[in-house]
Amino acid sequence: MAHEAFPGVKRPVAAIGVAEKGTSSVELRVEGRGGHASTPARNGPTVRLSRAVLRIDRSPMPARVPATTVELITTLVALIRERGLEPATVSALAGRREGAAA
Repeated sequence: MAHEAFPGVKRPVAAIGVAEKGTSSVELRVEGRGGHASTPARNGPTVRLSRAVLRIDRSPMPARVPATTVELITTLVALIRERGLEPATVSALAGRREGAAA
């Protein structure tokens, strides 16, 4: 139970975190001649693998707002509005749909 965790909502809210960070598994393979660290091959397998990891790092997955999160925010907006407040930021988030960028 979250007590006063959401601005404008005085009642305790049970927030179940179903939209936490996700995970991804990636398998990368390179082929090429082996070598020794003291004399690495120019553009060898290690270099190509490193470049692939950097490309993945520079291309993060798109953000999305899952339906359960939209439902939570929509419910909180309704509770806040019952008290005569206008939660501009929360309203904007509540309008998002799953798959939409954050």
